[in-house]
Amino acid sequence: TEVICAYIEGVKDARRFFDQVHAICPEKPIIILKGGLTDAGARAAASHTGSMAGTTKIWEALFRQTGAISVNSLDEMAETAYCFLNLKPMCRMQAAVIGVGGGATVSNGDICTREGLVVPTLDPETIAGLSEFIPLVNQGIANPLDIPGVVFDENGLVRTFEVLSADPEIDVIILHMPARIFSGALEGLLAWFVGMVNDFAEKHADAKPIVVALSEGARLGMTETGVRGLRQGGIVTFSSLPKACRALRRFAAYHRTMDERRKWDRG
Repeated sequence: TEVICAYIEGVKDARRFFDQVHAICPEKPIIILKGGLTDAGARAAASHTGSMAGTTKIWEALFRQTGAISVNSLDEMAETAYCFLNLKPMCRMQAAVIGVGGGATVSNGDICTREGLVVPTLDPETIAGLSEFIPLVNQGIANPLDIPGVVFDENGLVRTFEVLSADPEIDVIILHMPARIFSGALEGLLAWFVGMVNDFAEKHADAKPIVVALSEGARLGMTETGVRGLRQGGIVTFSSLPKACRALRRFAAYHRTMDERRKWDRG
Protein backbone atom coordinates (compact mmCIF):
# COMPACT_ATOMS: atom_id res chain seq x y z
CA THR A 1 0.00 0.00 0.00
CA GLU A 2 1.40 3.37 -1.03
CA VAL A 3 -1.53 5.64 -0.24
CA ILE A 4 -4.35 5.22 2.28
CA CYS A 5 -7.76 6.67 1.37
CA ALA A 6 -10.71 6.76 3.74
CA TYR A 7 -14.29 7.94 3.79
CA ILE A 8 -15.22 8.56 7.44
CA GLU A 9 -18.46 9.60 9.07
CA GLY A 10 -17.33 9.25 12.69
CA VAL A 11 -14.85 7.52 15.00
CA LYS A 12 -15.47 5.75 18.32
CA ASP A 13 -12.02 6.22 19.84
CA ALA A 14 -10.82 9.67 18.82
CA ARG A 15 -7.48 9.54 20.67
CA ARG A 16 -6.52 6.18 19.19
CA PHE A 17 -7.55 7.36 15.74
CA PHE A 18 -5.48 10.53 16.09
CA ASP A 19 -2.42 8.62 17.30
CA GLN A 20 -2.66 6.12 14.45
CA VAL A 21 -2.99 8.81 11.78
CA HIS A 22 -0.18 10.84 13.32
CA ALA A 23 2.13 7.83 13.37
CA ILE A 24 1.35 6.61 9.85
CA CYS A 25 1.35 9.90 7.92
CA PRO A 26 5.16 10.31 7.72
CA GLU A 27 5.37 6.85 6.15
CA LYS A 28 2.30 6.91 3.91
CA PRO A 29 -0.08 9.73 2.98
CA ILE A 30 -3.59 9.39 4.37
CA ILE A 31 -6.35 11.05 2.34
CA ILE A 32 -9.64 11.50 4.17
CA LEU A 33 -13.07 12.43 2.89
CA LYS A 34 -14.88 13.38 6.08
CA GLY A 35 -18.63 13.12 5.84
CA GLY A 36 -20.96 15.05 8.08
CA LEU A 37 -19.13 18.35 8.52
CA THR A 38 -22.21 20.38 7.62
CA ASP A 39 -25.41 20.35 9.68
CA ALA A 40 -27.25 18.51 6.92
CA GLY A 41 -24.42 16.03 6.49
CA ALA A 42 -24.22 15.43 10.25
CA ARG A 43 -27.93 14.60 10.39
CA ALA A 44 -27.50 12.17 7.51
CA ALA A 45 -24.48 10.54 9.17
CA ALA A 46 -26.41 10.04 12.41
CA SER A 47 -29.22 8.43 10.45
CA HIS A 48 -26.88 6.33 8.29
CA THR A 49 -24.40 4.88 10.79
CA GLY A 50 -25.41 6.40 14.12
CA SER A 51 -22.11 8.32 14.10
CA MET A 52 -21.58 11.59 15.88
CA ALA A 53 -19.82 13.49 13.13
CA GLY A 54 -17.79 15.85 15.29
CA THR A 55 -17.25 19.54 14.77
CA THR A 56 -15.49 21.03 11.79
CA LYS A 57 -12.87 22.70 14.03
CA ILE A 58 -11.92 19.40 15.65
CA TRP A 59 -11.37 17.73 12.29
CA GLU A 60 -9.49 20.75 10.93
CA ALA A 61 -7.18 20.47 13.94
CA LEU A 62 -6.64 16.77 13.25
CA PHE A 63 -5.69 17.44 9.64
CA ARG A 64 -3.38 20.26 10.67
CA GLN A 65 -1.63 18.34 13.46
CA THR A 66 -1.26 14.97 11.74
CA GLY A 67 -0.63 15.99 8.13
CA ALA A 68 -3.55 13.90 6.87
CA ILE A 69 -5.03 15.30 3.69
CA SER A 70 -8.60 16.57 3.65
CA VAL A 71 -10.60 16.33 0.43
CA ASN A 72 -14.16 17.33 -0.41
CA SER A 73 -15.20 14.60 -2.84
CA LEU A 74 -14.30 11.15 -4.13
CA ASP A 75 -13.01 12.79 -7.33
CA GLU A 76 -10.61 14.94 -5.30
CA MET A 77 -9.51 11.86 -3.36
CA ALA A 78 -8.72 9.98 -6.57
CA GLU A 79 -6.90 12.91 -8.19
CA THR A 80 -4.80 13.51 -5.06
CA ALA A 81 -3.88 9.85 -4.74
CA TYR A 82 -2.95 9.89 -8.43
CA CYS A 83 -0.35 12.60 -7.72
CA PHE A 84 1.29 10.50 -5.00
CA LEU A 85 1.52 7.52 -7.33
CA ASN A 86 2.99 9.43 -10.27
CA LEU A 87 5.04 12.40 -9.07
CA LYS A 88 8.24 12.74 -7.10
CA PRO A 89 7.90 14.44 -3.70
CA MET A 90 8.05 18.23 -3.69
CA CYS A 91 7.50 20.65 -0.81
CA ARG A 92 6.80 23.70 -2.96
CA MET A 93 4.38 24.09 -5.85
CA GLN A 94 5.22 27.08 -8.03
CA ALA A 95 4.00 26.60 -11.57
CA ALA A 96 4.84 27.76 -15.04
CA VAL A 97 1.54 27.56 -16.90
CA ILE A 98 1.47 27.24 -20.69
CA GLY A 99 -1.76 28.08 -22.50
CA VAL A 100 -2.89 28.43 -26.09
CA GLY A 101 -5.00 31.59 -26.13
CA GLY A 102 -4.92 35.06 -24.62
CA GLY A 103 -8.26 34.94 -22.81
CA ALA A 104 -7.65 31.42 -21.61
CA THR A 105 -4.20 32.39 -20.37
CA VAL A 106 -5.59 35.21 -18.23
CA SER A 107 -8.12 32.76 -16.83
CA ASN A 108 -5.36 30.23 -16.17
CA GLY A 109 -3.62 32.66 -13.84
CA ASP A 110 -6.84 33.37 -11.96
CA ILE A 111 -7.68 29.68 -11.61
CA CYS A 112 -4.25 28.72 -10.30
CA THR A 113 -4.24 31.54 -7.76
CA ARG A 114 -7.75 30.76 -6.53
CA GLU A 115 -6.84 27.09 -6.11
CA GLY A 116 -3.71 27.85 -4.10
CA LEU A 117 -0.92 27.44 -6.67
CA VAL A 118 1.71 30.13 -7.02
CA VAL A 119 2.36 31.36 -10.57
CA PRO A 120 5.58 33.34 -10.07
CA THR A 121 7.22 35.93 -12.28
CA LEU A 122 9.79 34.19 -14.43
CA ASP A 123 13.47 34.81 -13.84
CA PRO A 124 14.96 37.44 -16.23
CA GLU A 125 17.27 34.76 -17.66
CA THR A 126 14.23 32.62 -18.41
CA ILE A 127 12.51 35.49 -20.21
CA ALA A 128 15.68 36.14 -22.21
CA GLY A 129 16.01 32.46 -23.10
CA LEU A 130 12.41 32.20 -24.27
CA SER A 131 12.73 35.42 -26.29
CA GLU A 132 15.47 33.85 -28.39
CA PHE A 133 13.08 31.51 -30.20
CA ILE A 134 9.48 32.52 -29.39
CA PRO A 135 8.01 35.27 -31.61
CA LEU A 136 6.03 37.74 -29.52
CA VAL A 137 3.48 38.55 -32.21
CA ASN A 138 0.15 37.44 -30.71
CA GLN A 139 2.02 35.48 -28.07
CA GLY A 140 3.23 36.20 -24.54
CA ILE A 141 5.99 34.77 -22.37
CA ALA A 142 4.98 36.26 -19.05
CA ASN A 143 3.78 33.57 -16.66
CA PRO A 144 1.16 32.22 -17.50
CA LEU A 145 2.57 31.83 -20.99
CA ASP A 146 0.44 32.24 -24.12
CA ILE A 147 2.35 30.42 -26.86
CA PRO A 148 -0.03 28.68 -29.30
CA GLY A 149 2.60 28.84 -32.05
CA VAL A 150 5.01 26.77 -29.97
CA VAL A 151 2.77 24.07 -28.51
CA PHE A 152 2.68 22.04 -31.73
CA ASP A 153 6.27 22.69 -32.74
CA GLU A 154 8.33 19.91 -31.22
CA ASN A 155 11.63 21.79 -31.21
CA GLY A 156 10.01 24.91 -29.82
CA LEU A 157 8.10 23.10 -27.10
CA VAL A 158 11.12 21.06 -26.02
CA ARG A 159 13.20 24.25 -25.82
CA THR A 160 10.45 25.85 -23.78
CA PHE A 161 10.47 22.94 -21.35
CA GLU A 162 14.26 23.17 -21.07
CA VAL A 163 14.26 26.90 -20.36
CA LEU A 164 11.42 26.73 -17.83
CA SER A 165 12.99 23.74 -16.07
CA ALA A 166 16.14 25.78 -15.47
CA ASP A 167 14.21 28.54 -13.69
CA PRO A 168 14.85 28.24 -9.92
CA GLU A 169 11.39 29.66 -9.14
CA ILE A 170 9.55 26.93 -11.07
CA ASP A 171 8.65 23.53 -9.57
CA VAL A 172 6.20 22.19 -12.13
CA ILE A 173 5.23 22.95 -15.75
CA ILE A 174 1.50 22.80 -16.42
CA LEU A 175 0.38 22.59 -20.02
CA HIS A 176 -3.29 23.59 -20.36
CA MET A 177 -4.69 22.36 -23.66
CA PRO A 178 -8.14 21.99 -25.27
CA ALA A 179 -9.37 18.39 -25.11
CA ARG A 180 -10.44 18.52 -28.77
CA ILE A 181 -6.78 18.63 -29.80
CA PHE A 182 -6.47 14.91 -29.10
CA SER A 183 -9.67 13.72 -30.75
CA GLY A 184 -11.36 13.43 -34.12
CA ALA A 185 -9.27 14.48 -37.09
CA LEU A 186 -6.43 15.50 -34.76
CA GLU A 187 -6.30 12.20 -32.88
CA GLY A 188 -2.89 11.43 -34.34
CA LEU A 189 -1.44 14.27 -32.28
CA LEU A 190 -1.92 12.19 -29.13
CA ALA A 191 0.76 9.63 -30.00
CA TRP A 192 3.11 12.40 -31.16
CA PHE A 193 2.63 14.39 -27.96
CA VAL A 194 3.05 11.36 -25.67
CA GLY A 195 6.24 10.37 -27.46
CA MET A 196 7.64 13.88 -27.35
CA VAL A 197 7.00 14.45 -23.63
CA ASN A 198 8.30 11.02 -22.63
CA ASP A 199 11.40 11.46 -24.76
CA PHE A 200 12.04 14.80 -23.08
CA ALA A 201 11.66 13.25 -19.61
CA GLU A 202 14.06 10.41 -20.45
CA LYS A 203 16.72 12.81 -21.73
CA HIS A 204 16.29 15.34 -18.91
CA ALA A 205 16.22 13.36 -15.67
CA ASP A 206 16.46 16.52 -13.56
CA ALA A 207 13.80 18.47 -15.45
CA LYS A 208 10.74 19.81 -13.67
CA PRO A 209 7.68 17.53 -13.97
CA ILE A 210 5.29 18.23 -16.84
CA VAL A 211 1.58 18.04 -16.05
CA VAL A 212 -1.20 18.30 -18.62
CA ALA A 213 -4.62 19.77 -17.81
CA LEU A 214 -7.29 19.50 -20.48
CA SER A 215 -9.80 22.30 -20.84
CA GLU A 216 -13.21 22.27 -19.26
CA GLY A 217 -16.21 22.86 -21.47
CA ALA A 218 -15.35 20.26 -24.10
CA ARG A 219 -17.70 17.31 -24.58
CA LEU A 220 -17.25 14.88 -21.69
CA GLY A 221 -16.36 11.91 -23.86
CA MET A 222 -13.75 13.95 -25.67
CA THR A 223 -12.10 14.95 -22.40
CA GLU A 224 -12.19 11.40 -21.01
CA THR A 225 -10.61 10.01 -24.18
CA GLY A 226 -7.80 12.55 -24.02
CA VAL A 227 -7.12 11.99 -20.32
CA ARG A 228 -7.12 8.22 -20.75
CA GLY A 229 -4.76 8.32 -23.72
CA LEU A 230 -2.29 10.68 -22.06
CA ARG A 231 -2.31 8.77 -18.77
CA GLN A 232 -1.80 5.47 -20.55
CA GLY A 233 1.18 7.11 -22.20
CA GLY A 234 2.64 7.88 -18.78
CA ILE A 235 1.85 11.61 -18.71
CA VAL A 236 0.36 13.04 -15.53
CA THR A 237 -2.96 14.41 -16.78
CA PHE A 238 -6.11 15.94 -15.30
CA SER A 239 -9.49 16.61 -16.85
CA SER A 240 -9.42 20.29 -15.89
CA LEU A 241 -7.03 22.93 -14.64
CA PRO A 242 -8.86 23.43 -11.31
CA LYS A 243 -8.62 19.69 -10.60
CA ALA A 244 -4.91 19.72 -11.38
CA CYS A 245 -4.33 22.71 -9.12
CA ARG A 246 -6.23 21.24 -6.16
CA ALA A 247 -4.46 17.90 -6.37
CA LEU A 248 -1.00 19.44 -6.80
CA ARG A 249 -1.59 21.87 -3.91
CA ARG A 250 -2.57 19.05 -1.54
CA PHE A 251 0.33 16.91 -2.75
CA ALA A 252 2.91 19.63 -2.04
CA ALA A 253 1.29 20.63 1.26
CA TYR A 254 1.61 17.06 2.54
CA HIS A 255 5.31 16.86 1.69
CA ARG A 256 5.94 20.29 3.19
CA THR A 257 4.19 19.32 6.43
CA MET A 258 6.09 16.03 6.68
CA ASP A 259 9.37 17.82 6.00
CA GLU A 260 8.62 20.28 8.81
CA ARG A 261 7.71 17.40 11.14
CA ARG A 262 10.98 15.62 10.43
CA LYS A 263 12.94 18.80 11.13
CA TRP A 264 11.00 19.28 14.38
CA ASP A 265 11.61 15.67 15.44
CA ARG A 266 15.35 16.10 14.85
CA GLY A 267 15.27 19.04 17.24
